[in-house]
Amino acid sequence: MGMNEEVKEIFKTNKAYKLDDICKKIKTMSKEDIQKELNELEFNGFLIKENNKYRLFPKDYKLVNIRIDTNGNGFFYVNDDFYVIEEKNLNGALNGDLCTVNMFTGKVHSIVKRKSNLIICEVKDGNYIITNNNKNYLIEIENSSTKGLVDGNIILLRIKNYDKNTLKCNLVEVLGHVNDPDIELKKIAIANNFNIDFSKDAIKQANSIKETVQEDELEGRLDLRNKLIYTIDDDHTKDMDDAISIEINDKGNYVIGVHIADVSHYIKPNTPLFNEALERGNSLYMLNTVIPMLMHKLSNGICSLNPNVDRLTISCIAEVDKNGNIVDYDIKKSVINSKKKMSYSDVNKILMDNEVVPGYEKFINNLKLANEASFTLNKNYKEHGYIQFGNNEIKYTGEEGNEFKNVEHKAAEKIIEDFMLLANKIVATNFEYIPFPFRVHETPDTDKIKSALNYLKNLGYNIPNINNIDNPKVLQGILKGLYESGDYSITSQYILKSLKKASYSPENDGHFGLGFNAYTHFTSPIRRFNDLLVHTIISNYLGKNFNTEEIEEINKNLYKMCEHISETEINADNAENEALKYKMAEFMEDKVDEYFNGKIVDIHPKYIIIKLENNIYGLAYINTIKNGGYYFDEHDYVIKSKNNKTAYKLGDYVRVKVIEADKDFRKINFRITENLNHLKNKIENEYIKHEMVEFMENKVGEYFNGKIIYVHSKYVIIKLENGICGLAHISTIKNGGYYFDEHDYVVKSKNNKITYKLGDYVRIKVVEVNKDFGKINFRITENLNNFKNKDSDENEKIKKLTRD
Repeated sequence: MGMNEEVKEIFKTNKAYKLDDICKKIKTMSKEDIQKELNELEFNGFLIKENNKYRLFPKDYKLVNIRIDTNGNGFFYVNDDFYVIEEKNLNGALNGDLCTVNMFTGKVHSIVKRKSNLIICEVKDGNYIITNNNKNYLIEIENSSTKGLVDGNIILLRIKNYDKNTLKCNLVEVLGHVNDPDIELKKIAIANNFNIDFSKDAIKQANSIKETVQEDELEGRLDLRNKLIYTIDDDHTKDMDDAISIEINDKGNYVIGVHIADVSHYIKPNTPLFNEALERGNSLYMLNTVIPMLMHKLSNGICSLNPNVDRLTISCIAEVDKNGNIVDYDIKKSVINSKKKMSYSDVNKILMDNEVVPGYEKFINNLKLANEASFTLNKNYKEHGYIQFGNNEIKYTGEEGNEFKNVEHKAAEKIIEDFMLLANKIVATNFEYIPFPFRVHETPDTDKIKSALNYLKNLGYNIPNINNIDNPKVLQGILKGLYESGDYSITSQYILKSLKKASYSPENDGHFGLGFNAYTHFTSPIRRFNDLLVHTIISNYLGKNFNTEEIEEINKNLYKMCEHISETEINADNAENEALKYKMAEFMEDKVDEYFNGKIVDIHPKYIIIKLENNIYGLAYINTIKNGGYYFDEHDYVIKSKNNKTAYKLGDYVRVKVIEADKDFRKINFRITENLNHLKNKIENEYIKHEMVEFMENKVGEYFNGKIIYVHSKYVIIKLENGICGLAHISTIKNGGYYFDEHDYVVKSKNNKITYKLGDYVRIKVVEVNKDFGKINFRITENLNNFKNKDSDENEKIKKLTRD
């Protein structure tokens, strides 16, 4: 019988016990271990604690994560049912706390686990107001004089206890002032349990590490310094932990090299830097900033694979045949000298647009070979069940007019992704029979998947019937059908939400989403602790000096470490999302009462989530929809009108008015004023097809010739010479001043002359392509009708001129 079961056995009598009583009954466990087991059983909803006694969890109680709404009330979901807790019944609960709730009285019974024992407050009129939390508690600071604090100070407090609507706290730190430019990101990081500063011991250790590779460090390493090796990253990346190489061998197979910074050479277990890396779990990227797992001195210096300098690495070198199968591989300690720091944008210009980018001339053929190998690998992955979901990632750019941009994975990004998948898979497979941290993704719950698929089926999507979902190829086939129907980024994400989240574990349960029997994270030891841990383990097996004590210590703590870094990964995701929401709300604050077009991407019983054409997300409460009388149909999961007709559903295009934007509470609220689906369907079905949008993705900024085939009051539809159709809004026509004449159904200029009409030939520039909205937008730059009417020789000259 396991420890957990031994403790459970005691409670079969349904009595309540104090800790000391339980210790008397279980002689085989220490008091500390029993307390740990009791905590775990409480966190799992098996036990409840009251008056210092533990008893079985009552049937009329629920264990839930509390959220606080804009009115200060709490709310939570149980099996998709929505419950509200009045502010007076929160019993000290804060946003995100794990609580037991008495479902009969509607009160929080106890706080099982705080999201954090730290809270951030702003000093206002001598009071302490919890930031980004609508529930206002009285706060007493017990341990320190508050002299010197001024209005606007942002302070960090540690909660000691809660008593009669008062949080009793200790002052930890003054973080800054509300007007400091970086204070909001600092608050977000700390609220999600990230340390901003490094300890003195960690800084001292970092300063002791040499900034160049020493000759004696090369002993026993594979020397790859003369090989054509390079990095490909974002334009502004400074912490480069992966480099690649590719060749063709005598058998005609690819020889793919993935060379990863050997961070474990510099950072050993039980040192200050190792312990801080474990505590952080990963680097935190918010907007255009980074709070690194390793300090910048290391992550941008000796541990970064900078060009034209020697760097220590661990290389995974794989022979792969032309069908993407692994023929052979080797994992070696190595030394490289990267020949170039490349950017995704430049490599994409070379591979997708056939541009010759200055400085890349001698790399072009090698990049094309890498692209070919990437395609081969990806095809092989898919044949074995690899699932590609739609990408909904949004990045804040700061560029005017394009502030929030879809993160696109083009040829260059796919090379790195496919090569890293290969290396991670090989390393996990090679070491799967020793204690090791794996990246696991469990087989999904069939009932949850079926529920999601039935919902999409009810909306009209072509979904086959399934019995079980054990084989990822089943889900892969369904997603392929959804991809061809459009709306893929929404429908695939809806299915993704029904899957379990990937995590780290010492148990190799495989990776369902990738279709791999074994997988780990090995390729980013600068920014993920799991990868540093993997390097530490395999370095012992690759090197001459096996450190038995080090490996035994890792094995002893492996479960705990995997659990911790799985949690820090979630914290990082939450912080990054919150920072993006903050920036979106800030951007929309001066746009209240303005109108936008958007798309319904999710539906809840009380509200709808809408994504605008500028990639900003917000909520529209169902009770605010124009003209009223709408309600949520929980059977069909759609919004219906008074006469029970479906009015709004997933994927619908809508017109919205911005009614509220508040950056402090990360809130953007819309009111839906119109369903635009009738208009969108007409354009989509008759003119703009899904495959057209995909084809034009990398053509933004290019010029084409085309013909006006449809005229509308606000736009014209143009068919290009290559058969692609798109919209050109009248307000964007070059030089401006054009308008739609509803009598003659033509577009006229300021002097009332007919400028553009049905059948006209025009020169256009591609200004926007958006897969999520099925959009191809042009700007008309010239009317070519005069040229088209000339003789054919002259027309050919004009064609050549406009192409050039």
